[in-house]
Parts: sequence; C-alpha cells; structure tokens
Amino acid sequence: MGADLTQADVDRVARGGALALGREAGLALLDAALIGGKAHLLPVPFSTAALEARAGSQGLPAILRGLVRAPAARRGTVAAAAGAAAAESLKDRLLKLPPAERTPVVLDLVRSQVAAVLGHSGVDAVDPARGFGGLGFDSLAAVEFRNRLTPATGLRLPATLIFDYPTSEALAEYIREQLAPAPSGPAALRALEAELADLEDRLVTTTDNGDVDEQDHTRVTDSLRALVARWTALRAGAAEAAASAAADEAELASADADQLFDILDSEFEPLD
Repeated sequence: MGADLTQADVDRVARGGALALGREAGLALLDAALIGGKAHLLPVPFSTAALEARAGSQGLPAILRGLVRAPAARRGTVAAAAGAAAAESLKDRLLKLPPAERTPVVLDLVRSQVAAVLGHSGVDAVDPARGFGGLGFDSLAAVEFRNRLTPATGLRLPATLIFDYPTSEALAEYIREQLAPAPSGPAALRALEAELADLEDRLVTTTDNGDVDEQDHTRVTDSLRALVARWTALRAGAAEAAASAAADEAELASADADQLFDILDSEFEPLD
C-alpha cells in the first residue's frame, strides 16, 4: 500500500506529524497487538516537533493533544489568534487596493497553498485555470488545502470547497468576494471616479516628466478614445435594453388571450 504513495503523499503525512513505519517495525507491532489482546491500538510513530508545529498553526485533533508539551488550550488560542490576524491582514490589504487588483492577490495566495499541498517549489507549476483534480488533488489533499486556507482567510470554508469552486481562479474570486465585495451602486460610481482621477494624475505626471514622445501620445490617445467609445456604447446598449424590456412589458400587459398565444408561438418552436 505504501509503495503507491507519491512524494507529495509522503510529505503530507510528515506535515501531519506521523513518521514512516518500516516493514520490520510494523510486523513487530502487529505481533505485539495480537498478543496484547487490547481492542483498540494505534501503532503510529509521531514526531513531537511536527505535532507541536501543527498545534501552533492549525490545532490538533483531540486524540493527539496529549502528545504535545504545551497545553492544548493555549496552543489553540495562539493558533486562532494567529489565523485571525492573518485573515484581518489579508482583508485590510485587499480593501486598500483598487478593485481590479484584489483578485490577483487572492489568486497568488490560493496558488501558493496549492503548491505547498502538492509539494511544488513554487506557484508556476499551478495552472490557475486547471481543475484541482487535474492538478493532482485527492481527498486528503483537499482536506489539507481547506485547513490551510481557513486560517489564512478567516473564512468558514465548506467541506466541498474544491468541488464548489473547482479551479484556483474560481476559488480566488469566491474568497475575494467574501473578504472584499466589489462595490455596486453609488459606491461603484465613486470607485470609478477615484480611478479616473488617479488616471488623470498619472497622465499629467507622465507628460510633465517628458516621458511621452509623439508615438506614445498617439497610442495612449487612441486607447482613451476607444475607452470612451466603449463606455458610450455600453450606456446606449443599456438604455436600448431597458426601453425594449419596458415595451415588451407593456405589450404583455395589454395583450388579450389570442395575442398571448401568438407571442408564445413566436417564442417557442412547435414540438414535432
């Protein structure tokens, strides 16, 4: 059974605090268990250093708490405080950023945790658009991943996390929305106006510094004109859609039975 373990599996077991059990030692423990006659035995060697590190960062299951030297309650309090501080730090950091820059920050966090769980040296090996299953996740990896993200984000993440949000991109968007929801309504307009003011400042600064030649000026001007054209088209499209919806509503409200059937016939093809 152990021969089928990957290096990532071995590393995950080691991070959990369990040590490898050789064949001879395993057989000896099996003999001892058979002779002893006790109903419940757990022949697993543990690294107390790894357990203490785990207790300080994630907390330990109740069955393992007696194996560490520091009081479990104190360690749990320290772990909870550290997790809350990390989550608050992430939330504060996101709220200080422009909305467009928030999701990439969370995506970096998600990819770094994926890389740690799978034993990669960096995030470059983690394709943000690829499903977690395709990246090599199994049920144990999913549990460790969730346990890592919980203190890092401060969120109560569901057990079905990687199924509900099956890629790093989807999960990062979900976490970002929980910690720093995108502004809407008047708040969204204020955020847009602030970004436009910032853009204006940067345009003035860049021009004053003499960093813009004629070719650069033309390229930036074309981009700004395209942006204005897009903004105008979106506004016109929204107004047209609203007018069309209002007209449809009025038509339905004033239609008699025969007209309603005519409308339904025009919307749906008859069944063969």
